[in-house]
Amino acid sequence: MTSKPRPDPPSGDYVIYSLIDGPLGIAPDVGLAGASGRVRVIVPSLGFYPQKFHVELVKGSDHIYEITVDGKNTQDDRQLVYASNKEAQKWVITRYRDAYKIVKLNTSLLWTDPGRDSGDRRQIRLHPPANTSLGSLSDISPGQLFKFGVPPEQKLPSGNYRIYSLVSNQPLGIQAILGYRPDVPVVEPAQPRITSRADPVVVPVPGAAPQTFTVRQVNGSEDTYVITIDRKNTRDERNLVYAFENEPAQEWVITYRENQGAYTIVKMRTGGAWTDPRGFPNNLLGDSTLPEGEQIAIPDDEPDVPEGEGVEQPSVESAIGRRIPPPRFRRQIVLERLVRLERGPPPTFPQNQLFNFVAFDLPPRPE
Repeated sequence: MTSKPRPDPPSGDYVIYSLIDGPLGIAPDVGLAGASGRVRVIVPSLGFYPQKFHVELVKGSDHIYEITVDGKNTQDDRQLVYASNKEAQKWVITRYRDAYKIVKLNTSLLWTDPGRDSGDRRQIRLHPPANTSLGSLSDISPGQLFKFGVPPEQKLPSGNYRIYSLVSNQPLGIQAILGYRPDVPVVEPAQPRITSRADPVVVPVPGAAPQTFTVRQVNGSEDTYVITIDRKNTRDERNLVYAFENEPAQEWVITYRENQGAYTIVKMRTGGAWTDPRGFPNNLLGDSTLPEGEQIAIPDDEPDVPEGEGVEQPSVESAIGRRIPPPRFRRQIVLERLVRLERGPPPTFPQNQLFNFVAFDLPPRPE
């Protein structure tokens, strides 16, 4: 008796990669979500973590599937692909060379990546086969072919870690400073100095004692975390990363890059990635005259006003009026657009945007 062939792909969880670009994701359908909770299925901008899709073979069929994401069923509306709480739509998934076609049941319409030239709205749509020749490799447009990758298991568990910059091989830390919060412009008369509530996150000088960060997974999310150090929440202010004492925690997407054996740390819902500024051009470093690794303390935006003198409000020509960021520490972690060096799957990223997490148990801290 001949056994039934194993489904291809088998039911399970996958990261679905566009053959011409990166992994698919979802984005809110602004103004239309409502009770249906509808979201768009898109090829997101760099920095969004790979979304996990569940592919389930319909019982009794060979190639007919239902595809869900974030607990929602995929279907199309006017040939645009969404996921919502409505009834699941059926899709025919068949292998084509070393990739797959996803076709709406009883039609010839294929999932299609419109490509970067389509603008910011990279929503997956349905189109007939494009039949674009790629020599001996394919006669279907690569924008209509997808790969199904098993989600990597290197999810970072919540815990205490020392975070190492891959390009510097140095552990990150915070530099305690005196002054004002960087997001509050100082208008004279200046108030008395206080211990800063915003310590910059830096790559310290070589030989500095490693510091330990606490990384906690956000409930209900596999790749989203809050990062704290010394009971302070990490956040960015004007694309500089600080540890704030009295500000809510910012969410970060920490994604394992399996082909490079390290992680990227990206601000949630943006493409801004933690970046070690080592190797940046001097005009991106601010003061370039200091030796490598030396820090620049953040001063008050305005000098103290001697008692009895008037207060001069900042003009539009002043640093405060133009909202120029204060001088930063030379090796302070910055947010820069996540750069894809090579198209995937899997993609490759620069070393100064990659970090390693080394587990480290903190001793009990007295209350």
